[in-house]
Amino acid sequence: MIRKYFPDTPVIPVIGNHDTNPGNLFTPRSVKNKFSTTWVYEVTAKAWAQWLSPEFLETFLYGGFYSRILNPQLRIIVINNNVCSATNFWQAIEDRDPYGQLHWLVSQLQEAENLNQNVHILGHIPPNFEMCWYIWSENYYKIIARFSHIVKGQFFAHTHHDDFGLYYDPIEKNRPINSYFVGASLTPYVNVNPGYKIYTVDGARGPDSTYEIWDHETWVFNLTQANLTPGIPPKWFRLYKAKKLYGLENLSPSQLHSFVMRMSSNETAFKEFYRSFYKAALTKKSQSCDPMCRKSRLCNIVSPTFKEYGRCMLLENPNSKDILPNAMFSSRSNGRAFPGFPGPALRDTWPGLRVVGPLVKSYGY
Repeated sequence: MIRKYFPDTPVIPVIGNHDTNPGNLFTPRSVKNKFSTTWVYEVTAKAWAQWLSPEFLETFLYGGFYSRILNPQLRIIVINNNVCSATNFWQAIEDRDPYGQLHWLVSQLQEAENLNQNVHILGHIPPNFEMCWYIWSENYYKIIARFSHIVKGQFFAHTHHDDFGLYYDPIEKNRPINSYFVGASLTPYVNVNPGYKIYTVDGARGPDSTYEIWDHETWVFNLTQANLTPGIPPKWFRLYKAKKLYGLENLSPSQLHSFVMRMSSNETAFKEFYRSFYKAALTKKSQSCDPMCRKSRLCNIVSPTFKEYGRCMLLENPNSKDILPNAMFSSRSNGRAFPGFPGPALRDTWPGLRVVGPLVKSYGY
């Protein structure tokens, strides 16, 4: 179907967590026996042969990641961050940097910086997702913080929701430095309508192109209505355009941050976002979102790791109409980036951090 309708369009395939069998499991290279999952890279390389040139195959066959220079100004980097999933128990063997992929990512970004290239990063699992190991997420955050000036777009999937997230300067915590978008899904699992996204990118101005994301729009169809009329093809319609719905001049990190803060203080603004989050599906989950649910969704947007999400959920704003805690945007007092969380209440070993896990399943999903 892709070849039929987009014969001349560059296609950038990405491996997902269900491409292996059993799902979610990606073995380290050190595993050579029958449990090895390196077969998935060989099988997908053959299936995607028309899109994967020989120069991409070395790293793709090694770990499912590759870099493609689309034109002299734009480099596409595809990462296999399925390895960070907590359901991938092989992380216990190689938890910090499976396949040496993050080291490779740094080398690619450094090369792009040297060549004055812009970069788009594609992956499957949002790096701050609840099931992505903290060590991997934190290291990825450090990389994005270092190269935020050339990373003009990050695109992820996995959750099946229509969503976005922000990265903030590790020292000046109130300064947004980068963003990522989570695409809609064709699958309706769970409590969502089928949908897809179209991005408008600044890429048609020759040498002046920045490859920043100017806008995006989401298209869906009403699954309930389609099931009631099985003899009629589903009717796709545009659910929204981001700049118009969010009331923004552009989709820069600073503009998206302003929208997040508006949602923090204005429930009406949040409801518009929450409707698009479920792609206008009319379900019990999508119709109701209490203050804790609202806080959960907004904490997810502004937290670079699930550990930070837990911190966000534990913090409060006394006597404030804002849902998001102000402390999330307070600069580090010691001036060091990534110093760890101060105080005994936020230590890694403190069991209180673990109680926030179920909140993600109870609120907003």
